[in-house]
Amino acid sequence: MRALIGLIFVAAFNVSTAHANPDGAPWGAADPNAAMNCASCHYDQEPVLNSAAITLAGISDQYTPGSVYIIAISFSRMDTGPSGLLVTATGGELYAGGGFLVANGNEIRSIRQKKAEGETKWHMRWQAPDVSEDKVTFYIAVNESNDDQSPFGDVIHFKAVTIPSE
Repeated sequence: MRALIGLIFVAAFNVSTAHANPDGAPWGAADPNAAMNCASCHYDQEPVLNSAAITLAGISDQYTPGSVYIIAISFSRMDTGPSGLLVTATGGELYAGGGFLVANGNEIRSIRQKKAEGETKWHMRWQAPDVSEDKVTFYIAVNESNDDQSPFGDVIHFKAVTIPSE
């Protein structure tokens, strides 16, 4: 009987931790300096700060106020596991570019993890602020998941990309 009760407890615990955020990462968790960031839930591995595995393409060295850019965020990994994404821009608006993404003003996140061999890529549209701001920073967080449906064993990669205005 004790074994059965123990098994029920373990199963209940695993279900609740595996689905703590079934709709994706909480908004605002892409900044590694935030009190609640992606590594707050995926905490058993050290996060990778300023990750070389993350790249942002589609915006030159400066942005033009009011312009629209098609941007791609790439994540390179050694294996073929799934990856999740969360991006926060300090200015402008982000728009989803496909079924894997959902936008919320200046933030965008994946709602399903993408599996890809070697590199995962997400495409989105960014409209720069209409009024020139000194700079816009994109805080990018990628969950390098081990695909066990829990927050354990995942590695969170962070990168901040700052782009000045013309």
